[in-house]
Amino acid sequence: MHGAARKINGKLAALLAKKCQNQYFSNDCDDNCPHETTVFVLNHATTIVSHHNRNLHHPKTMGLCASAAPVDPLAVERTANIEQYMHSEFVQSCQALAVLVLGPSAGGKATLFKQLKLLYASFDNKGNKMNPGFLKHDITKYRRLIHMSTISNMKELVEQAPNYFSEGVLDVQAGETFEYISEDEKFDTSVELLLKRLWSDPGVQAAFENAHEFGLADSAGYFFDLKTLAEISKKSYVPTPEHILRVQDSKNGIISLHLHDKDIDYILHDVSAQQNRKKKWIYKFEENIKMIVFMLSMDQYNEPSRQNGTVDGVTHGLAEFLEVCEESSLKKFPILIVMNRYDQFQKKVLTNPPWEYRGNGGNSEGGYGPDDDDTGMMDNEDVEGGGPGPWDDSFGAIGPLEDHEQGADTYVPAATEYFKQKFLNIATYTKRGPKAGRNAPVVNIIVASVLEHDGTLKVFRKMQEMIIQTR
Repeated sequence: MHGAARKINGKLAALLAKKCQNQYFSNDCDDNCPHETTVFVLNHATTIVSHHNRNLHHPKTMGLCASAAPVDPLAVERTANIEQYMHSEFVQSCQALAVLVLGPSAGGKATLFKQLKLLYASFDNKGNKMNPGFLKHDITKYRRLIHMSTISNMKELVEQAPNYFSEGVLDVQAGETFEYISEDEKFDTSVELLLKRLWSDPGVQAAFENAHEFGLADSAGYFFDLKTLAEISKKSYVPTPEHILRVQDSKNGIISLHLHDKDIDYILHDVSAQQNRKKKWIYKFEENIKMIVFMLSMDQYNEPSRQNGTVDGVTHGLAEFLEVCEESSLKKFPILIVMNRYDQFQKKVLTNPPWEYRGNGGNSEGGYGPDDDDTGMMDNEDVEGGGPGPWDDSFGAIGPLEDHEQGADTYVPAATEYFKQKFLNIATYTKRGPKAGRNAPVVNIIVASVLEHDGTLKVFRKMQEMIIQTR
């Protein structure tokens, strides 16, 4: 464990200890008062505040002074038992710091959860502590999921091939045979050979090169690699951590991960699969969560959203972030925005400037405008004339790569800052973040790639730091 991590955990432990100590035992007097104050909760309707020193007993009820009352030893004992019970319950509850993880689909939430499970001890549904890593039945589930998704992704490429290659799939026999392969087909060498034939087909490759236009799974190319295909086709195949991290999970309901790190428990809740049923789950977290982590893939600025194909992924992320900021039940919580897949963004933005992407041209019918071509991109005339693209103002904010004397060293940070500012503008508009005032809920942004261990650690440590700073 690095020194910084030990320091963070030490601060968290001290914070929780202080919080637990002061929750039910507080002093209402000034600094010079020798008296002590203890809160006794008798029932849901009555709270008595006892104000006393060694020789005096001055009970206060509902904040008003009252005359002294005789002390009943049995009542004192019952009160002590209640007090001890409530204190123990609070200690237990505050040892678990709950975090709500939100954001659009394909933002990296599932990858973050899997990485954290590999890095830290966790608990199962029965409360049993588990070492870092995956259980045997989880590995078996991922094996089947890898096989199914690999077949499904190839079916998508074969279907899309005619849109990007005039003759479609050249290997007609392989294409027709593959139509009869189901997703739950036994994944053996015959399926492997068929996949290899199709992967080398010009039509399939043309579709893959344009996969961002129809939302193919990010991991598709990884599993079509010939070496990886041979590995996952073996009868004795056991998914590696790398394979598990890359395959996309299907989500249903609320996904929770209970982690343990240096005597502190963290419970992360991913409710993205229940986004349309917010009213049914939001109240469950209103009183318990400590902060929100909002994740999105920043390289999707020129790719259709997986949830709303009429806009790109980052635009959809901005819309969801605005919705989170305006949700009254979540207004008091600090937010950490994780702009994920930064490694991919750094590469893509060099050859695909944001201002060149036009999406559907702003046409409400989903088509192109009257002066649009069929490329979905802005030409120089569009840029100069302020075309209809979602990022048309990025040309002035970032500037062409050739205008940067230091090349990518300044161009990529400028592009990163441009997208960061889009989210900070929403934060300010909804009275959050640094520009909204000293007492406004905190909003921080980091760029990371949670597919990498270092990226996940960066997110987790920033999360710990924000919990400390906002208490």
